[in-house]
Amino acid sequence: MSIVQATNGPETKHTTGPPPLKRAAPGAAPSQVSAEAVKQLPRLHIGKIEKETEVKEEKVVIYSEQDFFDRVKKALKSQEVYENFLRCLVLYTEETLNATDIVHIVVHFIGKFPELFAWFKNYVGYKDAVPTDQGRKNRVGELEINYASCKRYGASYRAHPPNYIPPKCMGRTELCKQVLNDTWRSYPCWSEDSTFSGAKKTQYEEYINKCDDERFELDVVIETNLACIKQLEAVQKKMAKLTPDEVARFRLDNKLGGTSEVIGRKAIKRIYGDKHGGIIDGLKKSPQAVIPIVLKRLKSKDEEWCEARRQFSKIWNEQCKKYHLKSLDHQSVTFKQTDIKSIRPKNLVTEIETLYDERMEQVTDQTKTVIGPHITITHKDHHILEDARALIIHHLRRQSHLQNEEKAKVKLFLNGFLQDFFFAPRGDVSDDDHDTDEDSSEEDDETRSRGSRASNKGGTRRSSRKTDRPAKSVKLTPGDSDAPDAYNLFFTNDQWYAFLRQHQILCERLFQIYTYNTAVVEQELKDRKNRKEPTAQAIKMRQPNPMPVEHYYTHFLSLVKDLLDCNVEPAAYEDKLREMFGVNSYIAFTLDKLITNIVRQSHTLATDTMCNQIKSSYLKQRALGGAGGSLATQLTRVNVENNYAKDAEQLLSEHNLYKIYFYKQGSKLTVELLDGEQTDETETEEAARTEETVPNTVVNEKGESMDTSTS
Repeated sequence: MSIVQATNGPETKHTTGPPPLKRAAPGAAPSQVSAEAVKQLPRLHIGKIEKETEVKEEKVVIYSEQDFFDRVKKALKSQEVYENFLRCLVLYTEETLNATDIVHIVVHFIGKFPELFAWFKNYVGYKDAVPTDQGRKNRVGELEINYASCKRYGASYRAHPPNYIPPKCMGRTELCKQVLNDTWRSYPCWSEDSTFSGAKKTQYEEYINKCDDERFELDVVIETNLACIKQLEAVQKKMAKLTPDEVARFRLDNKLGGTSEVIGRKAIKRIYGDKHGGIIDGLKKSPQAVIPIVLKRLKSKDEEWCEARRQFSKIWNEQCKKYHLKSLDHQSVTFKQTDIKSIRPKNLVTEIETLYDERMEQVTDQTKTVIGPHITITHKDHHILEDARALIIHHLRRQSHLQNEEKAKVKLFLNGFLQDFFFAPRGDVSDDDHDTDEDSSEEDDETRSRGSRASNKGGTRRSSRKTDRPAKSVKLTPGDSDAPDAYNLFFTNDQWYAFLRQHQILCERLFQIYTYNTAVVEQELKDRKNRKEPTAQAIKMRQPNPMPVEHYYTHFLSLVKDLLDCNVEPAAYEDKLREMFGVNSYIAFTLDKLITNIVRQSHTLATDTMCNQIKSSYLKQRALGGAGGSLATQLTRVNVENNYAKDAEQLLSEHNLYKIYFYKQGSKLTVELLDGEQTDETETEEAARTEETVPNTVVNEKGESMDTSTS
């Protein structure tokens, strides 16, 4: 006798007769389907023989397969129990169960018949040497594994334990064995348990996700309702082809004429609520009367929901457009909170003091002093200096709490002294609204005090301290400041250092925005050959920008001025920057706060007595040649620069002393924090190295090798 397997549906049905058994190799690995799982199969009611029976050792009697099944059928007596016995054998023949599992199940059927049970165990290759309980203990069920304690691979994968036996897989090829994974299992890691920062969403991402969820839910409702309409219309068309008698006898099953029991039921329940059970019963018993009524209601709801989707789509699109660029920006929120604190003068001073302390801790030999800059800054574009100066002066003019004389002093400092220090062209110092004759005369005095006219003052600058090396008279020729290797030396205090750092931060961020604009222009010119419009505009996530990308940087400077003048809201300013420069524009969100700090700090430099004394000392030493010049003639100014350092130390005896170099070649600014003892030792060491070897002095000052030997 044979077994017939039905191909329609996942369930396998059998006709009369037992399934053909397949011998299993002795000691075959147990599968993952246990006897308890088989007991839960449909119609698997073992009945009275479910009771455990003791199996006695009997001599194996040789039967044929047909004789075995006939004897089992007679022994079980119940046709239903016999069919359940055959179902278990089908699982074995399909290799869902192995020999051990099938023996554990069959014992409930024929365990009290020792001859039949012994023949069956011998036939499938089961060995009694391995106890049943031992086999179960060796197996590790998938539900019993604590993957949280298993070996990790990344954040989302865990390894199976060594004693885990994977379920048997049919149909694997050699390629499958090479590339498929049998070791690692996907293990979900929820956002509250994850330490990965990318798992955290911003509020704008939540807005967009909420829009997507609402859009999806409404689409599911409409599509489910439409599927039910098509399903009932098909039934209605089918009934139209039937005779009246056939229509009267026509009934619907649980699927309501479709292929799913769920879709139609969900659509009807959504409309009729708690009364959906009666409607479904009516569709089953009297489809010819109930279907037209239900169809009318479904179609009415379809029109209503489609109209609602059109109205909601406008709101969803507006929200997506509004929050699209913000959802991509994960840095601006944190940046704005930390940057406002980091640009304050106190924090800038703390930064370099920390670097100074770290360097001192690294010195193991107390007999040697480590010299060299703590901070090195490079100004990469002189045009950025002009843009920064224009923004600072623009905001300065709108400070109503400052007097005209104070504004004139600050403007003179920005246009004159600062530009000279950076070897940049002087700005326009005239101001029709605020400048006075006193300001012009002060500018003339400052101009005359520059190094180009130092020869008219003459004289020598002797050290206020005793030294074995007499100072030499050094005259600064007019060409020194114009030389390509010129440099400026400035000894100053915390206020000057904080201003120069803030000014450098402003220039750096302006340069980064300018670099982003250059990259946007290059990418846009490249993409114009392949497409007509940007992708974000093509999918209607962003409105087209009428401004050419080449003008983005100029427009950005105008936006900064509008923000300083309170002519544009900060949120609108940030949105416009994101549209132009993308998510990298966050560095410009706090420029108004930075420029405000710079204006406040520049006002302090122009009006504070100590800051003016430092400035006057620099101009005096600049005229004497002690505050910079050409690197080629630096050796002739060593003693004069040492005198400048000693004067600065006396002036700032109770303050931090900073040694600042600005090199024209490369536009490099170096800052070194000094103390009194280090200043004396450094000056002596530099003077000694100057007489012994010329190249070493230039290397230590500029940070690069340069042959400055003279004949």
